[in-house]
Amino acid sequence: MRLAAIFAITASLFTTPAYAEDSDHVSELGEVRLLHGWAREPEGHGDTLQVYFELEHNGATPATLTGAASEIATSAQVMAASLKAGETPVVLGTFPLTPGEHFDLGPETVFIQLGGITDHLHEGDEIEMTVAIEPFGEVELHVEILDHDADNHAHAGHNH
Repeated sequence: MRLAAIFAITASLFTTPAYAEDSDHVSELGEVRLLHGWAREPEGHGDTLQVYFELEHNGATPATLTGAASEIATSAQVMAASLKAGETPVVLGTFPLTPGEHFDLGPETVFIQLGGITDHLHEGDEIEMTVAIEPFGEVELHVEILDHDADNHAHAGHNH
């Protein structure tokens, strides 16, 4: 019995805690959590990148997604997909977050568009960006570059 307890304690010292494995998938700021940042690999040598992620507003304070920035881009805008297929996305500027709600930024909804990208990004690359949410401030978000046909992050929808 004692040997089993010693083995269990020793084994726990060498395993990675679940929160450490999730650190690239979850960013927290005030009452808001950002999860599973991803973008599609740009086709050709495009200079824009649409970034998507899940937003969880777990509090009661009204909040607004006000913008973003990344070292690989000269601009970043909060955008909305057009309701009509093939039309240009619309600049929102800001996006209100409803307290107590979960919202998925995605290709058919709202997203962050990074512009002026000179790096050639490929599937498997990773970037960092800063997301601004008022009144809480700014938070770093890890973004994975997926296949140009991807519909969502591989971990989307599971709990952290």
